[in-house]
Amino acid sequence: MATFCLVHGAWHGPWTWELVAPELEARGHAVVAPELPCDDLDATFETYADVVVAALDGVDAPVLVGHSLGGMTIPLVADRVPDATMVFVCAYLRLPGRDDGPQPLHEGFGADIHDDAGRSAWSRARALEFYGRVRLDLAEDACTRFRPQSQTPLRTPYPLSKLPRRRAAWIYAAEDEAFRPEWSRWAARELVGVEPIELPGGHFPMYERPLELVELLLEQAA
Repeated sequence: MATFCLVHGAWHGPWTWELVAPELEARGHAVVAPELPCDDLDATFETYADVVVAALDGVDAPVLVGHSLGGMTIPLVADRVPDATMVFVCAYLRLPGRDDGPQPLHEGFGADIHDDAGRSAWSRARALEFYGRVRLDLAEDACTRFRPQSQTPLRTPYPLSKLPRRRAAWIYAAEDEAFRPEWSRWAARELVGVEPIELPGGHFPMYERPLELVELLLEQAA
């Protein structure tokens, strides 16, 4: 039995994994899905890692699954948790002092609302575009649960200049609405040192094709 630690991305929460977590549990595995303080103006990626590490108290050799901006959190956790495996899913990763490679984001991608504290958020119309390949009822429900995302983590120096020596995998989506496939392939090879695994579809494989994603996660845990 493995323990999967499912780490959500910007604007989201543990509910992102609502189709994946039950499937993993039905197959006899444990699931931890912490809620990151993404709306906290004082929180950095190290703060996010603190939350995840606390949720993993007593867990050996977890499989850390980071979706989107969660890709910045899981290396910090792996650096503190022995024998962890890192699985990046449609993820973002930037390491200081390393070449940034191709442009990561598609032109025009981004939230369209900013509050007085500088946190970003999504209007319903823009969010439904972002969820364009997700089943409409799931997309509508997600729109009601979005949270503001503080920019503090991205503006704070990242504490790692290289990834911890841990087993890793990189899964990207061929039609990702956020990240360009050419950047994802570059990041897998140049930043993580693995061959990328391609899934069809968009940025949210946990909603679009949860069973396929589960199978890939189980392969990494084997």
